[in-house]
Amino acid sequence: MAYEIRKNAHGQWIARTIIMLSDTHQFSVTTSKRGDGYVTTHASVGHVSADGRSVTFMMFEDYSKTLHSQKYPRVTQKVIESQHAEIMVDIDDWTNEARAKYGLELQYA
Repeated sequence: MAYEIRKNAHGQWIARTIIMLSDTHQFSVTTSKRGDGYVTTHASVGHVSADGRSVTFMMFEDYSKTLHSQKYPRVTQKVIESQHAEIMVDIDDWTNEARAKYGLELQYA
């Protein structure tokens, strides 16, 4: 599992956690502020190329889900980190839901 928090090109905070479900399936959880002012945590699964250099995602086919969305009076690094951490408490549920979609072995804590 890899985690990073940084500012994007627009100067807004973004938190991302990457979990490998298999050699070819990458589960990504991203928390960021959207254009409408909501802080949204979203999960998706991408397919890792054989050489490991790229990840592709097929819209409307691959796993994609909004896990939480909330509006805050002010969005700071702490707000992004906090919402991301709240979602990560139930990460096994979300990753198992994605694993089931692709027929991968489920994991239990």
